[in-house]
Amino acid sequence: MDAECADAPSAPRSTRAWIAFWIAAGFALRLTGLGVHSLWFDEVAYVYLSSAPSVADALRTSRYPPLGCYALRAWMAIFGESDVALRALPALLSCAALVLFARLAWLWCPARARASAVALFAVSPFSIWYGQEVASYALVPLGTLIALNAAAQVLASGRVSPAPWAFAAIGTAIVIMRSFR
Repeated sequence: MDAECADAPSAPRSTRAWIAFWIAAGFALRLTGLGVHSLWFDEVAYVYLSSAPSVADALRTSRYPPLGCYALRAWMAIFGESDVALRALPALLSCAALVLFARLAWLWCPARARASAVALFAVSPFSIWYGQEVASYALVPLGTLIALNAAAQVLASGRVSPAPWAFAAIGTAIVIMRSFR
């Protein structure tokens, strides 16, 4: 981390305004058009596994990791199984990842690069597309950014406290539970 982190309170309002603009734009891109495309075959399979009477039994013969299936199952119980409802969960997770990325950009990027870094993440077609996929791809950047933000907190404070380490462990577990079976 460089000395730029120390200037956070005195950062120009325009930088904060641009970051807020790009976060809002990223939210809009992730949360619109959720019902435009029909579900892909792998997404339908993911929904089928998530709605099986026993998710654990269904996952035994599947390549999908469990965390996303259980999260989607709980989400479907509340919001239903329409295409928009199914895509809203990963879109919201992707929005949370964007906010966490903006925090890291604020802490780790030079002042003049902060808004540009957030803009790139906000409008990245890869981030938007996979942020709307039902098959829980959005959990990987979210977990990674939770862990990185926890590490940034430890580095910024210069002291070890349990809370950031717990968040680092949670973020890492999210990525592992999404990535492996």
